[in-house]
Amino acid sequence: MSNIIRDENGEGGVNDNNLQHQANLIPPLSNLGLDLNEIFEFLDEVREHGHTNMYGAPAILVEEFDIPKRLSQEIVSAWMQDDRH
Repeated sequence: MSNIIRDENGEGGVNDNNLQHQANLIPPLSNLGLDLNEIFEFLDEVREHGHTNMYGAPAILVEEFDIPKRLSQEIVSAWMQDDRH
């Protein structure tokens, strides 16, 4: 399951706590038919385009992906802790 957040070489700057945090997000996202990597890519695009302060990103995820607010906050927290950005 850990290869989902690492690159094809098995590398990534993700600490073990965040790795577990991200792994915990996978089942609820899968139940909603969503992929964590896709959401992370979406957050990268939001940041790159400067659409919002990233602390406003959970509300964007709720609107864009129709996910619960608490889950969106957890996703943004994991994204912010991810060293690939």
